[in-house]
Amino acid sequence: MKPVADKRTIGPRGRLVSDLALHALGFVARVDGQVDDAARSQFRRFVRARRGAASVAEMARALDEALALYRAGDTLMVCSAQPCAGAFGFDTSDRATVEIASSVAMPVMRTGCQGQCKHKPVVSLRVGEQTEMFGRLTTNRCRGAVFDYAKAAHALESFVVPGSNVDAFRLDREHGSFEPAARLEYINFLSGRFRGEGRYADGTYKFTKEVVGTYEAGGRCVALRMVARYPTSGGRHDLHRARVVVGLASECDDKLVGRAFTDGGDMVDYEVECRDACLEFDDRSPDHGTAWKRVRKVLRPTRAGYEEWLYVDRGDGLEPYYRVDMQRAAVGS
Repeated sequence: MKPVADKRTIGPRGRLVSDLALHALGFVARVDGQVDDAARSQFRRFVRARRGAASVAEMARALDEALALYRAGDTLMVCSAQPCAGAFGFDTSDRATVEIASSVAMPVMRTGCQGQCKHKPVVSLRVGEQTEMFGRLTTNRCRGAVFDYAKAAHALESFVVPGSNVDAFRLDREHGSFEPAARLEYINFLSGRFRGEGRYADGTYKFTKEVVGTYEAGGRCVALRMVARYPTSGGRHDLHRARVVVGLASECDDKLVGRAFTDGGDMVDYEVECRDACLEFDDRSPDHGTAWKRVRKVLRPTRAGYEEWLYVDRGDGLEPYYRVDMQRAAVGS
């Protein structure tokens, strides 16, 4: 293996830097800029483990320069080391880095390993004196959501970004190894903005529905904000609003639970089953004047979003009552 100081590449802000400099940038991002004597020793061990021929003085200088860049201002730091580089099609080339910088409207730095390889691909975001790390950016949609968040956070000078949907990708390095996003992957189809038209089984009545689903609390649950519009006489609409939170019952149990809060003052708890990629649960009657024997709701993922089916049991078994075809909408629409 060649010495780390031999291979050179284009680095942050167009500077020509060595592999050693990239290693230093990744290390500084990994430790959130907290470079004390213990961190310097750790960095030296890191470089030598990769057969680096750099001297102690060269490593110290690289770390100081990386720290200065880190503290220079808001930055998105993209890990361009293996296995992040190229993972799931994530392009970290010079040209791609320039395109990312344009999309987030802030400086972008390519770095060496940021220490979270199992969550590849990984990026870190620094805004003001705060840093967040994001991982598992396995699709263009995932990466786009994080880039949009980075742009908004930079503009607001805050990590409190209204309407953001990036909790599923946050890496919590301070509170253990619980990986909620991975365990909740099978309900990821509820994450996003959706619009759809509902149709009753007899075809006599239609209504519309909008849903916004976001990962919350560091990815430990999915919160759904929904509005249904039911046409009434005179061209008016009866609006029903609800907020639903779905998450795991505990860290040791894959049981999924939900709680709904309605604008009518009701609070409803659910036990949710996952069958063949669908979510199923018993629900309340949609017709307050009718006491069905059972009401069952099924959410089924589709290519464009998901289908919501409601089934009722009038005494002869479950039969369709209504269906809503929820289509994923653009974030800004």
